[in-house]
Amino acid sequence: MGVIVGFLFIVLTACLGLGWVLSQVPALMRVLQWGGVLVIGYLAIQFWNLSPGEQEGRGRPMRFIEALMFQWINPKGVVVIISAISAYAGESAQEREVVAIILGVFFVVTTGSATLWAYAGSWISRYLKTGARQRWFNRIAAGALIATTLPALTRL
Repeated sequence: MGVIVGFLFIVLTACLGLGWVLSQVPALMRVLQWGGVLVIGYLAIQFWNLSPGEQEGRGRPMRFIEALMFQWINPKGVVVIISAISAYAGESAQEREVVAIILGVFFVVTTGSATLWAYAGSWISRYLKTGARQRWFNRIAAGALIATTLPALTRL
């Protein structure tokens, strides 16, 4: 639930002017991009180096506030939000009806995405019972994380 609320909060702040601020202060967007790349790189290293035995009993689900705050370091999410608002709302992004429609659309999409991720995580965990499978999965996940930064790195 924190993922959904956090993402929608970013949508709301973007509608209320975050997108404009980022367009007027390009250095702030660069800080956001570099911060996102560094965080994703750090997470990728953690995944790569994670030993299968370390995963047992280690994880608890993120708390609501942790999941909410985690959205703010999601550079892909912020870029998607700002791009969507710029493309589909433009100058009318601050109008109450437009904000409500944008929030509604993002609520449906974010809820569906978070639900799909939760089910996929539950399903795939059944197949990761052996150390070798966990290790391969962690390494593939680390590579996929790094791959998500490549578009941002080509623009930095």
